[in-house]
Amino acid sequence: EYLPVPLGPSPMEPGPLPPSPPEGKGEGGGKIEPAPLVEMTHEKIIISEKIQFASSQAEILPVSFPLLDAVADLLLKNPNVRVRVEGHTDASGNPATNRRLSQARAEAVAQYLVSKGVEGSRLKAQGFGDTKPLVDNTTIEGRNANRRVEFVIVEETP
Repeated sequence: EYLPVPLGPSPMEPGPLPPSPPEGKGEGGGKIEPAPLVEMTHEKIIISEKIQFASSQAEILPVSFPLLDAVADLLLKNPNVRVRVEGHTDASGNPATNRRLSQARAEAVAQYLVSKGVEGSRLKAQGFGDTKPLVDNTTIEGRNANRRVEFVIVEETP
């Protein structure tokens, strides 16, 4: 059987591609900047990812060191800010155990920040256990969201 050959460029073959921007440059020649790991509002320090701990422990995993280093840098650049480091857990397990774990994790984070030069008097560690969930604890996703550390600004002096 004979099939006609289309004239002109084939729809399966793309035309010429536009030139790529120079290495490390985005559209318009501007440098592509990675999203910040941390951002400060008047209420809190927002972190772009979760702080990772060893399972059921207060040991901070090395994967979270760059994030915590960014928090420390932000605090060092803003010496007028005092922060409550809040530890939170999901509702799995014993509530008293969860509160102790969340307190230990908040303290571990505060100690890490002090080791990076942040004055300990500017930090207060507080564990809330499972008493302040963000979402329902009935799903894996919900429990994962509720296990977190937050940085709440408690004072900002001029």
